[in-house]
Amino acid sequence: MWLNLLKVGLLGSAVALAMGGLLLFRVVPPLVTGGTVVALAVLISLFMLASRKHIPLISTLIGGLEIVTSAISGAHDRALAEFGSSSFISAVDILMVLGFYIFPLLTVIGGLMAEKNNIISNKADRKT
Repeated sequence: MWLNLLKVGLLGSAVALAMGGLLLFRVVPPLVTGGTVVALAVLISLFMLASRKHIPLISTLIGGLEIVTSAISGAHDRALAEFGSSSFISAVDILMVLGFYIFPLLTVIGGLMAEKNNIISNKADRKT
């Protein structure tokens, strides 16, 4: 169950970032676009490998980093301040909230709980 929540968070983040990246292509600097492509590759790779041993923990760390870096980003603060000024800005802001806050939070929760269950099951296996 928790592994599925982790996968939803990873895939949801990837989809939201891809859509936002497409909308912002040629609007933001090429470095930002390149960073989005790298982030997509990492998220999709983690999604495909989610059932491997340490991937839930790695995904949790990356999800936490997404939340923290977005929260301290001045560009994201300014973008959210413009929410409602146009339908384009509102759509990009919604994708930003989904891709950098909501889905990463699901990734963190799913990853932590999957790791917790993994630790508990490993202890139970050692006792038998």
